[in-house]
Amino acid sequence: MRGSLKKIGSLILLSVIGPLSLSGCTPLSITNTSLASGKNQMRVGVVLYNAADPFIMNMCDSIIHYGGEEQKISQIQIIIDVMDSKNNQQLQNTQIDELIKQKYDAIAVNIVDRTESANIIDKVKEAKIPIIFFNREPVPQDMNKWDQVYYIGTSAAEAGEMQGQILLEAIESGMKIDRNRDGIIQYVMLEGEPGHQDSILRSYHSIKVLEDAGIKTENLAVDTAMWQRGEAKNKVLEWVEQFENHIEVILSNNDEMALGAIEALEEKGYFEDDKSIPVIGVDGLSQALQAINDDKILGTVLNNADEQGKAIFGKLYNLSTKEQSQVVLDYENDGKYLWIPHKIITKETMN
Repeated sequence: MRGSLKKIGSLILLSVIGPLSLSGCTPLSITNTSLASGKNQMRVGVVLYNAADPFIMNMCDSIIHYGGEEQKISQIQIIIDVMDSKNNQQLQNTQIDELIKQKYDAIAVNIVDRTESANIIDKVKEAKIPIIFFNREPVPQDMNKWDQVYYIGTSAAEAGEMQGQILLEAIESGMKIDRNRDGIIQYVMLEGEPGHQDSILRSYHSIKVLEDAGIKTENLAVDTAMWQRGEAKNKVLEWVEQFENHIEVILSNNDEMALGAIEALEEKGYFEDDKSIPVIGVDGLSQALQAINDDKILGTVLNNADEQGKAIFGKLYNLSTKEQSQVVLDYENDGKYLWIPHKIITKETMN
C-alpha cells in the first residue's frame, strides 16, 4: 500500500491528499474547492482484514476508483480512509473504535473474525454510524441487531456449484480426468480460512454438483492453505509425494491457492509430455486467467471484485449523503443484503 503513515493511537491511518491512484488501494482524499451547499463532505472508513490478499486489494482499488469517478462530477469532498488489520482482530477493533471516535459517516468492514460482528455492531449502533460488512458475512442474528447493518458480497454456494459445473462439463466433453479408469474421481481440496462461509460452502457445493450428476468421487485429502499461494504450494507438494499419480483433480477455494497448486505441479514436472492435473479456482485473478489460457488451470469462477467494490462505494455514498451516487446505478437487493453474481471462466468462454 502506498501513502504516508499517520498514527492515531494504535490505529494506522493511511491518508493521501492529491490525485487519485488506482493501484495499491491508496486512500482517497481529494479536496474540491467548489463545494455544493448543504452537506459538503463525506468521510468513510474501509477496514480490510488483510491487505496482503490480492482479491481484497482488487476490491479496495475498485472502491477508490469509483470514489474518484464520483468526485469528478459531484460537488462534495470525498474522503475514503483505508486501514489494514493485518489479519489481527484486536487491531481491527482498535481501528473501528477510532473511526467511531472520529464520527465517520459510515464504515465498511472486511472482518477478521466473524464472531466479533455482534460486538462491532453494538458499538456502531450506539454511535449511530451505518456499517457495511463485505466478503465475510456475519450470521443472520447479528445482521438483525440493527436496521443500519448491511452486507455486500457473493453467494459462496453459487461459486462452488460453478466449480462443479466446470469439472462436470469437462468430464462430459470427454476430457480424460479419470486416469485410472476406476469410475471414481479422486480429488484433493485446498480450503481457505477455517470457518469462513466461502471455504465451507464452496467446498461442499463443488462436489455436490458431481454427486448429483451421478459421478462418484473420493476425497484423498482436504486441508486449509488460508487463501495463500505459498501455503497451497507446500500443501500440494506434500500431496503429490503422498498420493503420487492418484490425484485426478485439484479443487481450490480461490485462485491464489490454485496458482500455488500449479507452481507445485510445475516443480514436480507436470505440464510436460501432456502430464497434468486439472486445477479449478475461484476469483478470476489476472494471473489465473493467464494460467487458463496456458492450459495450466482448467477454469475459475469470476468473483467480481470490481462490481463488489463499486456496490460498496455506492452504498457508502448513499449512507453518508442520503443521496444516490451518480456513477453507481441501483443494485437489486433484499434490504440488508446485496449479492453480486458469479460467472464461469474457462478457455472456451475466454475465446
